[in-house]
This record gives sequence, structure tokens and C-alpha cells, in this order.
Amino acid sequence: MNRESFAWHEAGHAFMAYDRGISFTTVSIAPVRDSAGCLSHGDSVVRALTNDEREGSRRWRRFAEDHILVALAGLAAQRLLEPAALDDVAQSDIDFAQALAFRVSGTGDQAKAYLTWQGIRARNAVAAPLARAALSALAGALLTDETIRARTARQIMRVAIEDTPAQ
Repeated sequence: MNRESFAWHEAGHAFMAYDRGISFTTVSIAPVRDSAGCLSHGDSVVRALTNDEREGSRRWRRFAEDHILVALAGLAAQRLLEPAALDDVAQSDIDFAQALAFRVSGTGDQAKAYLTWQGIRARNAVAAPLARAALSALAGALLTDETIRARTARQIMRVAIEDTPAQ
């Protein structure tokens, strides 16, 4: 996978976090551990997998669903640029989304259907014209500066959205 593809992938995560109101600290295409990039969003991901206290509540379900969408948006955005992108490039994202889907829906068939539905939602969200403008702008910025702070990333996306003509 090339740098531009990585940039679109990480921009997809950042856009969905921005869209769903999930805070993050940085978005990067600089290699980190065994990954070609990352969206850093503090402990909210850990809390999504470990917080049993609220599990089952509407609020927890929304929290989990938002994090599933963020996880799936990377590959969805990457496929806008590279339609044949394989799931294995985003396996850790898919594994995370699957773990949450099982916690939300409880059974194999339901979790699979739920995850498919969330994948469709992520794909449709990033394919919208305003989202594409935001993704393109942020991915372009990531190709120049490999790591961008959240405030700057949000501003890049906001300006791209505001500058996109109404359809």
C-alpha cells in the first residue's frame, strides 16, 4: 500500500471521529509499532472494550457504535481511492469492530449482520460529497506533514467542508 492510500485510510478514521464527536489527539501516517499510521484517541478505545458498568445502556451502545464506525471508516475511505484494497490491510481495525459488535449484539449471526450494517454506514458516510472533500484535504495534508494534531485536522476538514459548493 502506498503513502497516499495510508493517508486516505487514516483520514477516514479522523473524519468519522470528527463526525461522531469522538475526541482524538493526532492523526498520522508515520509508522507506529506494526502499523503504517494511526489515529490517537486516548483511552476511549480501551474504555469501549473494558467498561462493563454501562454495557447494555443506550448510551454505551451509542458509544460502541460510534467507535465501530471510526474503526471501519479507515478501510471505507481507503477504498474510495483504491477500490480493491484488501481487508487484511485493516485487520486490527476489523478485529476491534468485531469485538465491539459481539458486545453490542451478543451472538455470531447478529454480530455479523450488525457489523455488515455498520460497514455500510461507514462506507456511505465517507462517500458523501462533503466527506470526500474533507478526506481529500486531510489526506493531502498528511502527505506533507505525516502527523497532524487534532485541532489542525478538524480545521482542515471544516474548511474543506465549508468550501465545497452545495449540490
